[in-house]
Amino acid sequence: MAGVDFKAIASAVRSATYGRDMRKAIADGFDGVGDLQVNVVTDKTLTKSDMAADSKIVGNRFEEIEDTIDAIIPGLTSQEKDLLLEYFSEQVDLHPELQDAYNAIYNLWKPEVTSVSFVNDTETIAKGMSIVLEPIILPEDARDKSGVWTIDPSFGIVSCTNGKVTGVSVGVATVTFTSNSGSKSASVTVNVVDTPYYTITKDLTNVKISNSAEGIMEGNAYYATLIPDDGYLITDVDVLMGSQNVTEEVYNQEDKTITIVSVTDNITIVATAREHIYYSVTNNLTNCVSNSKITELMEGSVYSATITRSDENKLLDYRVTMGDNDVTDEVASTNDEYKSIKILVPEVDGDIVITVASIDPTNLNNISWNAVSRISKAGLASTYFEVGDTKSIRLNGTMKGVQFNNLSIDLYIIGIDHNSAKEGSNLIHFKLGKINGVQVALINQSDYNSEGAFCMNSSGLENGGWENSDMRLSILGNNKSPMQQTTGTFMSLLPEDLRAVMRKASKYTYGAASLPTVVEDYVSLLNEIEYIGHSDLGLDQDITDNVQYEYYSSGNSINHYSHVSTSTIVKAWTRSVNKAPNEKFLAVSDTSSMDIASIEPNRSLGIAPVIYV
Repeated sequence: MAGVDFKAIASAVRSATYGRDMRKAIADGFDGVGDLQVNVVTDKTLTKSDMAADSKIVGNRFEEIEDTIDAIIPGLTSQEKDLLLEYFSEQVDLHPELQDAYNAIYNLWKPEVTSVSFVNDTETIAKGMSIVLEPIILPEDARDKSGVWTIDPSFGIVSCTNGKVTGVSVGVATVTFTSNSGSKSASVTVNVVDTPYYTITKDLTNVKISNSAEGIMEGNAYYATLIPDDGYLITDVDVLMGSQNVTEEVYNQEDKTITIVSVTDNITIVATAREHIYYSVTNNLTNCVSNSKITELMEGSVYSATITRSDENKLLDYRVTMGDNDVTDEVASTNDEYKSIKILVPEVDGDIVITVASIDPTNLNNISWNAVSRISKAGLASTYFEVGDTKSIRLNGTMKGVQFNNLSIDLYIIGIDHNSAKEGSNLIHFKLGKINGVQVALINQSDYNSEGAFCMNSSGLENGGWENSDMRLSILGNNKSPMQQTTGTFMSLLPEDLRAVMRKASKYTYGAASLPTVVEDYVSLLNEIEYIGHSDLGLDQDITDNVQYEYYSSGNSINHYSHVSTSTIVKAWTRSVNKAPNEKFLAVSDTSSMDIASIEPNRSLGIAPVIYV
């Protein structure tokens, strides 16, 4: 029925009821009406109707179903044919002269049985065991699939009730099914043997099984496939052999098959399916377009889409969530120029929300931290960003007892892939911070430049340098990952979306013993070399593994001002130790006469950390 024009069917049938015989319309293949081509063998004994149907009544009734017929896709299902036949039958009751036409449609859509067969010609069962024989009847849409079962010999060896055959005594019997429509037959030879057998019990909820056997002989193999009802998903399966649960050994969850190589006890199969869950797909797109119009998907489905930017001068910032999880990295990918985003969800298990915006890459504040991170990881940071670019954040919370309430401050790029051979590649180095364009350090106003909170070590000792310092571990928070921070550390002040994308860099520092230490930091202070490019008060060995940041080698000042008052210059800690064995660390000076100062570790100075993304 592929390619059938169902509007033409409705038109032709309605036309027939206005005075032309419906039987003839079908027999003629509806010539001249649409593209319908139907070949029907005309029964020459049928005659035209002598009377036309009441045009008003029948015409109105066909008008009512025309929209329904129009909506049916080419290729009527058996159910759809049955519904139409039911309607046509009502018309025959109202207009008996349409009986011939109805018979023609019925014969076309409900043919006689043309063949009957069985999967196996021979079956072997144990005495007392039952099997169910299922005839294969063609065509599938045959008008009547009922029939008569017979056995030969008629008694003594097997019994048969509607295809369920039970072995009565040892011997051979023939079981035959003959269709009522078309009188087609097929037979199975049943051998009944005297051997142990086991029962197969099924407890199925919204599930069918391919193997209808109710028993199986000892040592035989058992195979079956579980089939969920339409719109259902199999959730629970248990297979027992005797009292032993053998599900893990015999059930393949992927293809829903049961394979028992050798049956040694009674089998019990319990399977349950629940209705499929459907999940929504929401697209939040700004200046871009998706090639997918799907808004709902069944659980376990595959979802794919390509989202393309509208402006070639923009880049795509994107995020994908499924349920409560951010799955961006797992399901989304982009080309090198961020022209398009490909999304592939191999198995949908939650509502999908896709957020994509085509944005101006020249302004970091327009770009999410997720997008900054992806660009950095892809090695494209230098394509879109420059040293000196700023991105605003807000600090909230407490650090060593000092409260920060929604402090607006800019991070600024001091290096892209800085010293990458040592510190790690595809990293953007952001330094905190600037307020109104002024380079600042965070201070504790109540104890600045005296013993206090923002110190390198409260003990007043160098204590092995940067690696074991209070500043690195308990003040900046490098003893935990960014997302594990609670309160009291610098990292706990940072926005969550920034902390989620922070990465580690390898930082090199020489201690008073002139031995190098390498630590993996999410947040660091700069050392003397990274600020001024040479050794002044620090250890000469620092130059071996450290490089001055491009931001400062370009001539920008290293001086810091208080975040509380941007006109007040302050000292800011570095992670370098004094080359003299005097238990002191170095700080960026607060005077114009010198760059670097040597300070006791328990002094509270300014903090200007660098963050790696």
